[in-house]
Amino acid sequence: MGDCVRVGLIGNGHWGRVYVKTFEKLGEPLAWVTSRDTRLDADAIIIATPAETHYDIAKAALSHGCHVLIEKPMCLRVDHARALLELAKRMGVVGFVGHTHLYSPAWREVKKAAAGGVVGVYSVSGGPCKTDPVFDWGAHDVAMRMDIGGEFAPHDMQITKERVKRCFTVVTKDGELTYDDPFTDPRPMDVLIREFLAACGEGRPDTQGMELGVKVTEALCA
Repeated sequence: MGDCVRVGLIGNGHWGRVYVKTFEKLGEPLAWVTSRDTRLDADAIIIATPAETHYDIAKAALSHGCHVLIEKPMCLRVDHARALLELAKRMGVVGFVGHTHLYSPAWREVKKAAAGGVVGVYSVSGGPCKTDPVFDWGAHDVAMRMDIGGEFAPHDMQITKERVKRCFTVVTKDGELTYDDPFTDPRPMDVLIREFLAACGEGRPDTQGMELGVKVTEALCA
């Protein structure tokens, strides 16, 4: 699938290594892997560096005409997120954000079952992190809330630095649907990578992921 798309990875920390292992599992090659060095000799670049570096690296990649997949959170500032989205649209490239739970087959079943009938949501998630847990863990919960439609309500989300199992409950007129990050095959990251490579290979502009990333950043910064 990715044979015609040369992909580079910037970031070899925890999530960078997850991307490397996923590419190996899928039998897809990575053209190169760096730490925080902004290399641009690839068709698509995955940015898995600390969030505070996302804007500068993504801006350089997009300005060079590269497709990008930015690990969540997309940015720590709203103006930065909006600027990257506008640049991606202007360059006519693919722009994804790593809201991995949206690519879970289990989540997509919940979303399908809840379509058109969402009354409310509430979620609990958390674990050790080096940054603000709202940006680290909460980015997923906000993205999931927006993915099923409606506005984000901060009081419906509980985020902690204590390790707790994610539990995202969707209330519909017919009852409740719960997503608790179950094991699925394929794994969410597998689906994310496959869909990113497919979008890059098609050569059509696709910034839906970044559009959601902007909305998530706006909610987190509110």
